[in-house]
Amino acid sequence: MNGGRFEFDDGGSYCGGWEEAKAHGHGVCTGPQGKGEYSGAWHYGFEIWFILPTALEVYESENLHRMNDGGSAR
Repeated sequence: MNGGRFEFDDGGSYCGGWEEAKAHGHGVCTGPQGKGEYSGAWHYGFEIWFILPTALEVYESENLHRMNDGGSAR
């Protein structure tokens, strides 16, 4: 797995793991104009869980549930 940073047109960014030109593994995203930040895990471009520092809770993405049920992430 490789790592790197991607800048979105709105000023947000993703910094973390990459695989097959997609976010994969652990990373950190910032929102538009660099506001807000959260950490999470991605699986070939699909977010599977994330942590919002202000909420101090871990959220699982619906993509994780689809993959665990034998479906594919969208």
